[in-house]
Amino acid sequence: MKNIVLFTVAFSSANLFGGDRFGIKLHPKETEHPLTLGVRIGSGCGFRSEALGQNTVYPTSGFVPISDKQLYGSLGKGILAGVYADYGISDHWGVGVGVNNLFGSEFNYQTSTNNSDFHNEEHRRGYYTGGLLEFMFETCCDGPLNANARFGPALMFRSGYRDEYTETQNGSVSDHSVNEIKNKFGLGFSGSVGANYDVNDNFSVGLNLGMLMYSGKQESSKITTYEVMGEDKLGTLKTGQKEVNFVDEWNQSSNSPSNGAVYNPDKPRDALATKNSYNSLTWSIGVNYRF
Repeated sequence: MKNIVLFTVAFSSANLFGGDRFGIKLHPKETEHPLTLGVRIGSGCGFRSEALGQNTVYPTSGFVPISDKQLYGSLGKGILAGVYADYGISDHWGVGVGVNNLFGSEFNYQTSTNNSDFHNEEHRRGYYTGGLLEFMFETCCDGPLNANARFGPALMFRSGYRDEYTETQNGSVSDHSVNEIKNKFGLGFSGSVGANYDVNDNFSVGLNLGMLMYSGKQESSKITTYEVMGEDKLGTLKTGQKEVNFVDEWNQSSNSPSNGAVYNPDKPRDALATKNSYNSLTWSIGVNYRF
């Protein structure tokens, strides 16, 4: 849920999605006002979901699940907000720069026993900050209402997610931890269609419907909270227990506990990277000011 050669560069502050900017008025009556600044807010709902977790139930004794349900979703679901600047280069075409942010919704899954003696929950919340390189087109109309379309690659220079884990035994919290996962810089695609309505010569309001397609690849993770029976135990963990360096290939020289003497617990351990979906369908409303 972002150089300027027929494209819009939109840099987002925790999420970015296509369809979050509302076009400049690019028809003839505004050629003397090519620069537009705006703010917008909206939300994204996940699509093209992937497996994010499972709800599992175990018997009171034993290790074979009674039931196991796969849960699907996208980390691109949440609230989006941002600011932007667009510049009209002709009667119909424009480019621009902007800032977008995603405040991700919480995705929950759990493991428990059928008599509720043991229960753990994991809450996952995604985020991103990124940019768009957008090419914009707007129709010419004599009236105040004009339609626009935009599309281009998405530059995700900051994205990731936060996992919070809580384990409960016999009604009391036994373990609580928070793991922060960061993704590498990535590329996606964004597109949108929308409409603007001129309130006067300078102000306009807009509504856009858009789509973002992006998969974030893990770079590193770090446990920032670790409590046992209410006591802070983070200081008891070695670096290799709380920090992970994600790699594309694991071998006998990797820094992993399974490599015996090669493993250095005072350095982040190596693990294979995976990708997570931030795909979303978005809507947003905005207010624009033309100079």
